[in-house]
Amino acid sequence: MIILMLENNGFDVTDKSQTGATAIVRGALESGEIDMYPEYTGNGAFFFDEADSDVWKDAKAGYERVAELDKEKFDVVWLEPAPAKNIGQ
Repeated sequence: MIILMLENNGFDVTDKSQTGATAIVRGALESGEIDMYPEYTGNGAFFFDEADSDVWKDAKAGYERVAELDKEKFDVVWLEPAPAKNIGQ
C-alpha cells in the first residue's frame, strides 16, 4: 500500500520490502540503504536500549520519545502514527 501511494504521488520507488527482519531493515535505514519503512513505535524501546522506561506504556509519549531519539542520532523523521492499536491493549 505504501509503494502504491508513493507511486501514485509521483515518486520513483524501488521495492525493497523483502529486505528481512526488523534488525536488518533497521540497519538499512540507519545506513541510508533505504529511505523509509513502517515500524511499530514501541520498537524504539529496543532500538535505543530503553525497554525499562515507563515512556513506552503511553503511545503518545513513546512516539514522541522515539521520534526525538531517531532525529537526534540518525536524522530520521517519524511520520504521523497510523490510527491503529494493538489488540492486546
